[in-house]
Amino acid sequence: MASCSTARSLFYMNDDQAISPDSRLAATGSEDIILWDVKTEQIITRWDYPSYVWSLAWSPKTGRYLVSTHGDGSILIWDIVGRERIANLNQHGRAVTAVAFTPDGQRVIPASEDRSLIVWNPISGSKQGVLQGHDSRATSFAVAPDNTWKASLGFDETLIEWDLTTLKSRKTIATPMGTHAVAISPDNHRFALDAGLLAREGPACALVNYHDQHASSFTFTRDGRKLYGGGRRLLRVWDASNGRRLESVPAEEADAMSLSPDETRLVTGDLKGQLTLWRTQPLQPLVTIPAHEARIKQVAFAPDGQTIASVGDDKKLKLWQTQPLRFLKDIGEHSAPVLAVAFAPDGQQIAGGGQDRSVRVYTRRQTWFGRRWANDGLRLVTGSSEGLVWRWDVATQQKVNALKVGDSNVRSVAFSPNGEMLVGTSSDPMLRIWRAAEKASLIP
Repeated sequence: MASCSTARSLFYMNDDQAISPDSRLAATGSEDIILWDVKTEQIITRWDYPSYVWSLAWSPKTGRYLVSTHGDGSILIWDIVGRERIANLNQHGRAVTAVAFTPDGQRVIPASEDRSLIVWNPISGSKQGVLQGHDSRATSFAVAPDNTWKASLGFDETLIEWDLTTLKSRKTIATPMGTHAVAISPDNHRFALDAGLLAREGPACALVNYHDQHASSFTFTRDGRKLYGGGRRLLRVWDASNGRRLESVPAEEADAMSLSPDETRLVTGDLKGQLTLWRTQPLQPLVTIPAHEARIKQVAFAPDGQTIASVGDDKKLKLWQTQPLRFLKDIGEHSAPVLAVAFAPDGQQIAGGGQDRSVRVYTRRQTWFGRRWANDGLRLVTGSSEGLVWRWDVATQQKVNALKVGDSNVRSVAFSPNGEMLVGTSSDPMLRIWRAAEKASLIP
């Protein structure tokens, strides 16, 4: 096997959260599995299992099934409609650390610390075959867009291409030491690794070679023709068909990057906690702003391209306006560094995954169920989903304080005609009335 250049190793993280294809449901896992209604943020059901959850994945298109993998080697299939477990595929001797459905939803392929890759039919629960070839556990895998083959990457510094019809390996390619992530280009012709770009055919060596320079982030264009990569204070663009470097510009070490939906802009997040917005044609920086107090781990464009989400080692999830690039709000905070962020397809929910193995789903904009102006136009009250009635100073556009209604949603609020009284209703049967100038019951 031919060998390629060495790249600095990355940490490998297992996901334990997933949003359904229609963005209506979210599943989270740790000691148990919780199914959530994304819109109401309420728990639909909770499934207990005695072994820790390592990863979750939804069946594509319909989202009828959810698969979970566990530390005891179990792979559980859950029927979302029936709210029940329909299969326990337990033939692994060690923890199953990652799982994915094939794009057609007909097969489930997990990766286990016992080094085996078993292909399952998720409906019948039947084993279709075992893919064995790595000398150590697989750290990452990807299924080709045409569903006919997959690639797996192992700690043994090999990439194996598998035929999903025969369940046999087609080829084995040596990869640089510390390579932990793999993706397949949309045209099926190339592998993108954190160490470079690999051609499926021809010499088994990277077309794009980082020459011992760590690739801390990369992304393909949708048509698979270009690859953007960041590392060692350079941002580069390659022709993915032949590995020819198209552009290279100085940049801070970018650990995160995301292309806008129309691919005219690129956002990067660096080790200093800065966000940089780039024009892609030609590649040039538009603006750089301080964003986080520590390294930025991941960034994501919203589907409409008007908002960016960023997360980092400062434990925060933040939202940014893109034109011009400016801060919108801190939308959430975890108890440990936040490593991943993603928008739901409709753009209205955002999921953040943390090093504390928690996932939190946020609404894109805080929900206000009612708002009323005082007749003098100088005061505003709003009711929120957190059971609070907020009072605002209109001149400064700042919150002054809040009345605690309870734990239920505030449905409406109103001033009396003379502006002296305030009334609020919530999801419970209570009607609450306050003096508008009252201070005693307000939350500072």
